[in-house]
Amino acid sequence: MQWKLRTLRAILAKRYLRERGRNSSIPKSRYWRNEVLGRLPYDRFRHFFRMNPDSFLRILDRIQDHEVFKNRSSYIQVDPIVQLLIALRRLGCEASSGSGVVSVAQLFGIGEGTVVLYTRRVICALIGLWEEMVRWHTNEEKSAMRRRLRRSPRLDLFEYCIGVVDGTYFAFKFKPYPDERSVQYFNYRKKFYGLQATVICDDLGRILQFSSVYPASVHDAWCFRVTRIIQHPGRFSISKPNGFVAKLTSRS
Repeated sequence: MQWKLRTLRAILAKRYLRERGRNSSIPKSRYWRNEVLGRLPYDRFRHFFRMNPDSFLRILDRIQDHEVFKNRSSYIQVDPIVQLLIALRRLGCEASSGSGVVSVAQLFGIGEGTVVLYTRRVICALIGLWEEMVRWHTNEEKSAMRRRLRRSPRLDLFEYCIGVVDGTYFAFKFKPYPDERSVQYFNYRKKFYGLQATVICDDLGRILQFSSVYPASVHDAWCFRVTRIIQHPGRFSISKPNGFVAKLTSRS
């Protein structure tokens, strides 16, 4: 019994049983980030980061001066361009949530915790743009949309349409906790757990209104019925909130 107690005290007295050093750490390389990333062709960049380089640079320009990328210490953060690249790769990774972090960390030659940290910073900076980017269009923008629809040979029928609405889902990678509430998030038709979202956009795909408050088990029609644009149509200069096109799909 005494030797067991001595062994237990020895274990509790040390944080790590093995010395942390270069020999015991996971091998990492930044070759891909430093030598390959800058040479990626247009289509391969879109594959990795889910957007084209021009869109990436526009987003970077809007968030790079956010306070979240500035430390209040002598330590300097990695350039926001690298943090945005890593966050986009993680958010667009096809793998499961856990293996996605591992694969991104290995690809960029950083730790898994660093991937999570960069992702949180980028999301924080993007949320700061929410009210500016996701907003109802002005009268001038409505008129411009009407002119575009009028000139379109396939969409001129919708000349007086002010918004296109559709429901979508954000699928969870894992079953939510606790178990007794997880059934609320399960969509039996799609066969996954997730959240429902109602999105209204213009003819160019710019999001005008976004609502995501219900689990995936709730029908799109009900979720749309409780959005702000239906509950308070006067705030959006709408006299007949039922005059929406459920889903606009143009076919050639």
